[in-house]
Amino acid sequence: MFALGRLYHAAADAYLTCGTLPGPGVISELVMCGLPHLPTPGTCTSVEERHTINIEGVPATVTADAVAHKDGAVGIWDHKTSKDPKRYGLWDAAAKLDDTQTVLYSNAYLGQADGVWFDHVYVRVHRAAVLLHGVAEKASSYDLTPKGWSSMTFLPRADLQEAYQCTCVEPARRLYELRRKGPVDPATLEQGPNDADGRPPCDAYGGCKWKAKCHPPGSFAAADGPALAPAWAVNPWAAPVLPKASP
Repeated sequence: MFALGRLYHAAADAYLTCGTLPGPGVISELVMCGLPHLPTPGTCTSVEERHTINIEGVPATVTADAVAHKDGAVGIWDHKTSKDPKRYGLWDAAAKLDDTQTVLYSNAYLGQADGVWFDHVYVRVHRAAVLLHGVAEKASSYDLTPKGWSSMTFLPRADLQEAYQCTCVEPARRLYELRRKGPVDPATLEQGPNDADGRPPCDAYGGCKWKAKCHPPGSFAAADGPALAPAWAVNPWAAPVLPKASP
């Protein structure tokens, strides 16, 4: 499903950036299911904009699918494709605050707002998409009617910062302490001797792709300061008018 997800992301990005819709086909049907839950084209602050941040000395790359600001509020949208969104989705604040990616993205874009409106926009892949990927024997186990859902949830600033410490900062500190030990075995995270061929653990299993990116410790945390807006009781992003499918 990864190729399908990439194609869906690319089509959704084109829609958010300039309002372009894909031609008829599998991807078009999926995108049309997600459109009612996405912001209006051209209103996003960023679409697929990559940032590298530093969490207690550990670099992390943040690439939110879409970010928008409105009346002091921050909104983040994350495109998701799944054969069973209701089973695998993050539908409430508790589930989202337990998800490292959601917490990391939210704190990266939080700024001085009271919180973040986070929407995992789920699109259920339908039978044609499943058949394209050669898993037809499993298709009958799921309801594969194409459909989209919004999980837009407000995540308060205090909850995000607490979750950030647990899901991002503490693991990052552990990783940095492991790195300070010197090379460790990737399988055990214990400092150990070179392997039988004389290679240090950083070069084992084909080598760590992040080896060259290690750098001195630093810190990254959500910006502190006075809130610019009250806690939001109503989602400030109204659903856009659903455009017609391409002929």
